[in-house]
Amino acid sequence: MNVCNIDTAECKIEETLKETKKQLSQIKGRLYTNETKMKIACSIIAKIALVAEIFFMVILTWAVAMFILGKTGAIERYVQAHPLPPVPPMPDMPRGPMAAGPHPRIIRSMQDISRFCTFMLKTAYIMVMSILSIHHFRKIFLRISKGERPFDETNTRHLNYVTVFTALMIIFAPLAACMSILSFALSRIFVYGNLLQQKADGTIKDQESIIFSFAEITENKSGQTGQHIKRVSEYSKILAEGMGLPPEKVEEIRLASVLHDIGKLLVDSRILEKPGKLTDEEFAEIKKHVTYGDKLLHGLNGDVLNTAKLIARDHHERYDGKGYTQGSTGDGISLEGRIVAVADVFDALTSRRSYKDAWDAKDAYDEIVSKSGSQFDPKVVETFKNNYEKIEEIRISLKDQQA
Repeated sequence: MNVCNIDTAECKIEETLKETKKQLSQIKGRLYTNETKMKIACSIIAKIALVAEIFFMVILTWAVAMFILGKTGAIERYVQAHPLPPVPPMPDMPRGPMAAGPHPRIIRSMQDISRFCTFMLKTAYIMVMSILSIHHFRKIFLRISKGERPFDETNTRHLNYVTVFTALMIIFAPLAACMSILSFALSRIFVYGNLLQQKADGTIKDQESIIFSFAEITENKSGQTGQHIKRVSEYSKILAEGMGLPPEKVEEIRLASVLHDIGKLLVDSRILEKPGKLTDEEFAEIKKHVTYGDKLLHGLNGDVLNTAKLIARDHHERYDGKGYTQGSTGDGISLEGRIVAVADVFDALTSRRSYKDAWDAKDAYDEIVSKSGSQFDPKVVETFKNNYEKIEEIRISLKDQQA
């Protein structure tokens, strides 16, 4: 059967969906390439920065203590109580942050306590600026290591702080100018990266809206509301999270699940909207929506798309092998399909259809639990039970509007 011969409009929808999913996959690939390696590297850098931060804090504490001892006269009294022979003049020290400081050999015998205190104060100032700069650098790498996006407003703000603090060090440490210029350049790069990321996010959201629109077309054709796909999507997300799947996989299932009934686009509307009981021939046609969905999504690549194909194919399979259309059993059914199967049936039971009234939520809950091990994966059902309160909150918040 050539699905593109059924209807020109449906063929156009298929082509648009293919292009949309390809673009979504490409953008996602660019954003998350080598993400794991980057997280590990940033975590190591953050730890090194923490060690440096602690080291400078120790120096700062020492400098502040020496300054206080100098100002309170403790050092002067110590020098007077322990005089040393005169020390010959030391050669000129190189210019830089240490130029104003006394040589360690003459601290106990120096007479100008004020000069010593000034040196300690400058050292403390440089240490404070260094600690603040390193702290904000560490925050950037720490956020990236935890999965936050590198090019965002928060990291740009951290880099701006680094630019300011390193610039303030130039007064006593001219070499800090290099660091200030570098951090400023990086902050501009981050601003540009943030703009690109915002555009990519906007594109993803637009494409997600298109996907939801296609799914809503499917639901409207079958006499259902757009809230159904949103509820199934959120239920599936809750179940995937409850089963401990990675965040990226959870998001894939959330987005892909909205296309679980995309094959209904190719089923006769008169059958989908029939208020009474279906004949055997009509039910056989309804079951073909699984095959139609697989054909519509066939040949498209990308993580979300591959997940959508699995869900469209497997969400009517049963754990005991009595489902359709392949008759797969147990783990032979994709995990994504097993998750959406529970989400889809629970929402179907608690929603009004042209051929039935909505079930009470408690009765629907009991029905799902009673079919554990037969229709549904026991692990998914157990997750459903453990997260039922969250599911019920979604059901109420996305409740169908009564006509």
